[in-house]
Amino acid sequence: MSAPAVDSSRERSSLLFLFRLIPPRADFAQTMTDAEQYAMCRAMAYWQELLAAGRVVVYGPVADPEGVWGLGVLRVADRAEALAI
Repeated sequence: MSAPAVDSSRERSSLLFLFRLIPPRADFAQTMTDAEQYAMCRAMAYWQELLAAGRVVVYGPVADPEGVWGLGVLRVADRAEALAI
């Protein structure tokens, strides 16, 4: 998936924050309960909204041999905005 175009003036005045989203257990991706699957679907929908709004540079799973985890890179004005997300 590709990110939408970002206003170049916002890009110059923004910061990038990398989030490492650590699952509760190493085999989480393979053993999610129904409730966990629902929560993950909602989280992915939220990140998709952020992507559409131009606030996300990239996001998705990382296939680490030690266990899958999530990665997200946000484009924000400041640390407070990153923490609010």
